[in-house]
Formats: sequence, C-alpha cells, structure tokens
Amino acid sequence: MGRLVFISILILLILYEESQAQKTLIDYDKSTYDLYVSKKWDELIEEGKRSIENGFDFYYLRVRMGIAYYENENYIEAIPQFENALSFIPEDSVSAEYLYYSNIFLGRKKEALVVTENFPEKFSKKKLLSNTNFFDGLYTEGGVVINSGYDNLSKSPGKPPQKGIFEEYKQTKNYRYNNLSLVHNLSKRVSIFHGIGNIYINNTKQFSSLTDGNIEFDIKTNQWDYYLSTGLYAGAGINLYGFIHYLNVDVEDFEYYIDSGFSAVKTVYKKTRNQSDELLGGFNMSYNFSHFQISNTFSASNFNDGNQYQNTIRVIYYPMGNLNLYFINDFTGHFQKQSGETIFKNRFLWTGRAGVKLSDDFWAEAFYTNGEIENYNEENGYIVYNNYNVIRRKLGFNLIFSLSTQFELSIRYQNYEQTSYKFIYFDSTNYTTNSIKNINHSIIGGIKWTF
Repeated sequence: MGRLVFISILILLILYEESQAQKTLIDYDKSTYDLYVSKKWDELIEEGKRSIENGFDFYYLRVRMGIAYYENENYIEAIPQFENALSFIPEDSVSAEYLYYSNIFLGRKKEALVVTENFPEKFSKKKLLSNTNFFDGLYTEGGVVINSGYDNLSKSPGKPPQKGIFEEYKQTKNYRYNNLSLVHNLSKRVSIFHGIGNIYINNTKQFSSLTDGNIEFDIKTNQWDYYLSTGLYAGAGINLYGFIHYLNVDVEDFEYYIDSGFSAVKTVYKKTRNQSDELLGGFNMSYNFSHFQISNTFSASNFNDGNQYQNTIRVIYYPMGNLNLYFINDFTGHFQKQSGETIFKNRFLWTGRAGVKLSDDFWAEAFYTNGEIENYNEENGYIVYNNYNVIRRKLGFNLIFSLSTQFELSIRYQNYEQTSYKFIYFDSTNYTTNSIKNINHSIIGGIKWTF
C-alpha cells in the first residue's frame, strides 16, 4: 500500500512538471492576471518566477510581479521588475511611478529623482520631485555628555597623594554639543550636505601634593567645526562622496613648576591656552545590489598633532527588502602616528547596528563598538572623536520618530567607557601613570526638516 501511494505521488509530480513545461505565454499571462486581480501576491510572484524559468518574459509579467513585491513592501525586489518593464516599454509611466516610490521608501532619493528625468510632465503634474530645489533640507541637533565618574577633589581637602610626592590629573566633567546643517541639490544626481557645530567641554585639572594638599582648577575646551560633503549618484546603484571636516580647537590647561626663589620651595601653577586647526578629509563609494549595500570609506586627518589614516568597510543587509529591519556592520582599520613617533599604531574596530520599524512612524536602533577609539571618525567624517582620552567601548540606541513626510525627530543615547590617566611623581623626573576608567553618558536630540 505504501509503495502504491509513493508511486502515485511521483506520477502526479511528473505530470505537474510536464504541465508546467507545456504552458505557453498565453497561459502564464492569464494565470498571473488572475492572481493579480485576486491580489494573491505571493502566488503571483512564484508563478512569475516559473514563467521566467520556462523562457516566457514579457512586459505585463514584470509589471504584475513588481506590483506584487511592492504590495508586500519588498521594494528591493520590486525595483528590478519595474526596470525590466521599462526595458520593454520605456515610455511606461505607471512602472516609472512605482519605481520612483520604491526608491523613495528605501531612502534612495537621488535614484528616485533620476527616474523622473524621462517623465517630466507626469511627475510635475503629480507635484513629485521632478524639479530639484536648491534648498532641500535642514538638520539640527544638540545634547550633553556627563561623566558619571567625575571625582571632585575639593570634596576631600587636604587629602595627600596616595603615592609619591605629587599627583596630576585631568578629567572631563561634562560638555554640550550643538550643530546646524543644510542640504542642497545642485542637480538630480548631485547634492551637498554641510554644517557648523560647536562643542564646549568643562574639564578640571587636579593637583595633589604633600606641601599644598589638593588644588583643583576649572578649564575649558571650546571647539568650532565646519563639515562639507558632496554626493554624486553615478547610476547602477553606485554613489560617490567626498568630504572635509575642519576643526578649530581652543584648549585651556594648567601647568606647574617649582619656584626656588622663595625661602621655602613653592609650587607655581600657570594657566595656558593652546589653539590649533585640525583637518579631516576623505571619500566614500557605496554600491547597492540585491538586499545588500557595501561601501568603503577612506580618510586622513591630523588630529592632536598626529597623522591618522582610516579605512572602513560597511555592509548593510535588508532581509525584508525594506527599511523595516536592517543590520549594519562596520569593519575599520585605524592607523595613527603621533608627533615625534616613527611607527604607526594599528587598531582594528568593529561596529554593529540593528534597526527595526516598531510602528508606522517609529524606528529604533541599537549599536555597539568594540575597539579603542582615539582620533577616530564615523559616518563619512561627520562624527569626530578627537578628545585626549581613549574610548574603549561604546554602546547605545537611537529612537527615530517620523512626524510627517517633512519632519523627523531623533534621540540618541550613548554609554561609553573612557580611560584617563593620573600622573604620579616620585621626584622631578621619575613618575608613573595610573589609568582611571570613566563612564560617560551622552544624550543628543535632533530635528530633520525636508523642504
């Protein structure tokens, strides 16, 4: 009995395969049309694949498959279907409009603008993005960073150094950050993003000695910066970017020296100020294919009187063919030579990020960076870490709220472990250092306005 059932199933499978092979273009046209009318999108997609596998590829098939993917919100798979439909009938404005919106929903604005080039009348009537405005958008963000491990020496006056005869320690208390940026379109394929920012850091310089006890001075770091990035959509899923980031850094500090001109040896503390200009430049190339985007970013900088070279390979995966779920991995090589050194210090870092759409207007992201962050940059040089302390790990989350097609709010929280150093002197020339771990908390809010 079991053998009979097996043979019957085998015969049915063979007959089914033969019936599929014997189908004609007219048969596939009818079956996909019926599935389209019934809105059975998954079945339509499978039937369309069988049609193409059997050598029947035609305009209406591609349109129906494209709409099926589109209705399933799989915009990545919808795009090649509409592109194929346009290869059959280049003047097909219906496929062009679906192609336009598929790119828009994937955040590929330049690709969407290029679609409108061949259909200016249609897109202008619908008041879509057929005409590019020079002023395209505005973005502003600001926030604070707090060092939860800040230790105020004045809370325990007179406490002698734990080791040696003299201690010196600089640590961050908190700082604030502000930025204002604009987006411009030079053409459908070329855009500019640029902005000005400010970081104001409150530090303390702390000294402890057997003769003077504990002394603490407040010192400031004030940094202004200008960022400029130009993007070009070259076609075929390729985007090219060039960027520069100029920073003007004004740093206060305190130094000490021993004045032996008094009857008793006296320690003198002197306030200093150092201004410097720092520059970062680089380029990026990205390529979209299937459910992936891969990009490479190279940059060079001269932060803190050193030379840094950095290369980041980014891989983004969209498993659902849309922005409802995505995974980002950055693999970075960082090569630094400080002033006076002859050998580069090599570091390798990894950053992972996962994003998910929680509702129609709400996204959440979580991220983690493993590796030593020093004189380092992210996001095509837009974010710069040029502080004097090394960050050894960083994690956090982003919350993104879409209020309308024009307005978007974001909140970013970061928690990172930063290492600072205390110098402990045994005499005027011999000293050692103690590393101190600080946990910093950063909260930054942003507003994006698309004109």
